[in-house]
Amino acid sequence: MFLKLEMKHLEAMKVYFSTYADELAYLLHPFLKFESGAAEGVFYGFIKQEQLQGVFYFSNKSVMTLHCMDLKILGNLTLLKAIKHHKPRFVKGTEEVTEGIYRLICRTVKSTKTSSSLWMAYDAKEVTTRAFDPYSSETKISEAHFNDMRFFIEVQTHFGAQVKAINDMVKSLKERMMEEDYLLVLKDQEIIAQGFIEDETETLGFLSGIYVTPKYRGQGIGEKVSLALTHKLLERSKRPTLFVIKENQSARRLYEKIGYKVIKPYAVLTIVY
Repeated sequence: MFLKLEMKHLEAMKVYFSTYADELAYLLHPFLKFESGAAEGVFYGFIKQEQLQGVFYFSNKSVMTLHCMDLKILGNLTLLKAIKHHKPRFVKGTEEVTEGIYRLICRTVKSTKTSSSLWMAYDAKEVTTRAFDPYSSETKISEAHFNDMRFFIEVQTHFGAQVKAINDMVKSLKERMMEEDYLLVLKDQEIIAQGFIEDETETLGFLSGIYVTPKYRGQGIGEKVSLALTHKLLERSKRPTLFVIKENQSARRLYEKIGYKVIKPYAVLTIVY
């Protein structure tokens, strides 16, 4: 039976997340938000013989993330109805489940595009070098930097994200910097790189949005940003993890160089309705 999950299903969800903990790291943050009563999306589940056998999460940001123990679940017509209702622009999961979703929806959407990625986790004992401290006074970001939005719009465009209203974007960035979850790198008072921590839980956090402006690429700046964010998570006694595009061999080599190892291949299905 495929149905929307509510608080009465919480114990079953806890059992499922405990059983598949290593495979569900990317769903842990939304699950904890659900458990706290502050859900930022909707969970569905497939229940058979009173046991949860799959979870499907539709976020408020048009992303569907899923995990299931039986790929036959992905042919469920009630699941197709949920996808049509929520209209996710992106579907994230292992390569197998993403392929299963593609087969379910391919005749009902305008087009799809699949990009493969690798989930990597930090596996070294410690970060052995820190080339710079992005949180020190020497790298302080001023109000003038926030007022010049050219870099931030460049980043949004690079990652294919919609450019938010300027005021909302500035407010969000300032809040994240206050929590030391977001960093910017300056060169001669020009912003040249960024990176941030997202979906942080009590046990792990994801490195994301690592970007260096084209003019300064090839100088090791991306590595420095990655090291700084990794160190920040280790200081918090949390496991640093990240996703990297499978075809981006240079990025993969960089992360392996500083101590990350591949855990599992994933895929993102982009949908046009």
